Amino acid sequence: MTTNTGPKWVYNFGAGQADGRAEMRALLGGKGANLAEMSNLGLPVPPGFTITTEVCTYFYKNGETYPPDLKAAVEAALRAHGHPRLIHGHTHRPAHHTHCVDGHTCERWVLADWYQRGSYLRCDAGGCTMVQLPCGLASPE
Repeated sequence: MTTNTGPKWVYNFGAGQADGRAEMRALLGGKGANLAEMSNLGLPVPPGFTITTEVCTYFYKNGETYPPDLKAAVEAALRAHGHPRLIHGHTHRPAHHTHCVDGHTCERWVLADWYQRGSYLRCDAGGCTMVQLPCGLASPE
């Protein structure tokens, strides 16, 4: 959501269009820029959204707090896409959280870093389970 008071934190993609482009790699990260570009090219990309790298910059420059308008932007994206689940890529703090958006329960899954422990989500009609890998991958050099 773009406002007159701050930057756009969330970029949507899917259904043959995207807010972002391949050239926006520094802002969207490699995966986000590639998903946007594939969607712009008309490839079958499930609809979703990318939270910009500027959120990380903001977090560390502001006492490890998130931008005040980020939650509303993420909720708007979840609402727009009808997604009940947000999957946050590989960090050192894996977790599972639930949030209420418009009276509906949404999940936030945070997966473990591949190079430390590694995890993935196994999802079926009954829900999702985080599966821990037996050991992390060797750190790239």
